Amino acid sequence: MMARGLFRYGMAATAVAGAGLLAVAAAPSRERDAPVQPVVVELFTAQGCSGCPDANRTVETVAAEPGVIVLTY
Repeated sequence: MMARGLFRYGMAATAVAGAGLLAVAAAPSRERDAPVQPVVVELFTAQGCSGCPDANRTVETVAAEPGVIVLTY
């Protein structure tokens, strides 16, 4: 009897989760609908900085994104 109750609970939870996923998938995306706002990323590096190569690689990755303006000096 207890196994039947757990089974029903599991099925109900799965149905609720599935309905939630369908609602999210059907909802319009704010990212697609909203205009792209430019973002400015600034990287100031010091001479002899041991972390600068990692920071430079990260900034290069971010710079490839649309709407990103990168300033480095």
